Amino acid sequence: MTQPFLTGKDLHPIVDLVFRKRFHLLLVFLVVTFGVYGGLKILKVANFQATSVTMVKIPLVELEYRVDPNPQAASVFMALAESDGLLADSYDLTRTLRETVEPICEEFGIPKHVTHDQREGYLAALRSKPDFRKRLSETAQSFEEEWKRNLLSDPMMAVGLMEISPEDIAGLPLHRLQESFKVKSKIALQTNITIVNEPFLNFTVTWDSPGAAAVLANVWGRLFVDRANDLTLESGDVTAESMNEERTKLQTEADTLRASVAEMESTDDYQKLKRADSIERLLYGSKNTFRMHGYVELDGEMLNEPGLIADFEKKKATEPDSATDFSEVAARIAALSGELQKLRHETIDFRGSYDQAKSSLLGLERIFGDRLTTTLFTHSRIKGGYYNPPMVFVERAIPSKKPSGPPKSILGLAIGVIATLAYLCWILYVGYIVPSLARESRNQAP
Repeated sequence: MTQPFLTGKDLHPIVDLVFRKRFHLLLVFLVVTFGVYGGLKILKVANFQATSVTMVKIPLVELEYRVDPNPQAASVFMALAESDGLLADSYDLTRTLRETVEPICEEFGIPKHVTHDQREGYLAALRSKPDFRKRLSETAQSFEEEWKRNLLSDPMMAVGLMEISPEDIAGLPLHRLQESFKVKSKIALQTNITIVNEPFLNFTVTWDSPGAAAVLANVWGRLFVDRANDLTLESGDVTAESMNEERTKLQTEADTLRASVAEMESTDDYQKLKRADSIERLLYGSKNTFRMHGYVELDGEMLNEPGLIADFEKKKATEPDSATDFSEVAARIAALSGELQKLRHETIDFRGSYDQAKSSLLGLERIFGDRLTTTLFTHSRIKGGYYNPPMVFVERAIPSKKPSGPPKSILGLAIGVIATLAYLCWILYVGYIVPSLARESRNQAP
């Protein structure tokens, strides 16, 4: 039977040792916990989050004309939003806005770096100075985009620009932008085979000041909307241009075929062909041709009236003993059949060329009418999927003084517990493990 690693007799020294050091452990816990909490309060280390929301419009498309990529595919737009180029452009634009507003803030006594504790005081002072907003609006007219002018004309955003530290304006590594800029989309419906995201993208920026986080979130969200809409319009232009080129090509081919058909119809062979068709209808009856095109293409014929041959055979079957003379009808049928056979033989090559030209022209007209003209000018594949930008609006971010992450008290408590456990391990090592190993070494000595 195996012996326990520690018996009750062995545990008594450990318990006594911990009990004698209980006040030391409590003192370490209190000192470290309150020390860390106080240090965090003094250093004011905190991160703040701001979120701007963008809605992605769902296109109105019919089932047989799907739009790719579907604007509801959140992963496509997330990849664009988190691209290094867009993040770098957002940072460059924020720096440009700050450099634009910095001289105005200096005129009204705002320092080059405003802390998040000072921002409310400066905003309260600026609200009583209408000239500040006026100066901002005048300076903002240098930007072409309306959203940039609106952003720069807002005193709250102007002070937020000054909350970005000069060190960050001087140069900011890309990895910090990648860590601080996050875009998310909630899942509206999920099954075992499909995932449907909500048509909202949340652009969240985490920064060391609420005003700076809000400015960065607004610039990032609006710049993303401009970039996504430009790409959509460019895609629509490329698609329309490609379809126009295809339409022009098919139109040229169709005009050539029409001219060839018209030339064929002016020849004697065409008149022989029409005479052969009329004889065939007289002998075998009239018929209509119908065509169905779609997922399944079908060509068929429907007989309308019987011809001479059918009437002749019917009379012979119904009146076999009548005195009616069928010789005249039989002679006419034989003469027409001979003429038809002769005409078909004479126009066999012409008929092949004519039918091929008509068939090619019919196919081009069907493609041109169903796939190009309708799609290009009236179909929602262009109107709702490519030419209308997918971004509907951007809801701006507002600075919030609520810090993100765990509270300072939780951080202090967690670090206090860790320090206390570490001190407890040190006590056990020095007061129990080391003496036990020393005694065991002396006992084994000869």
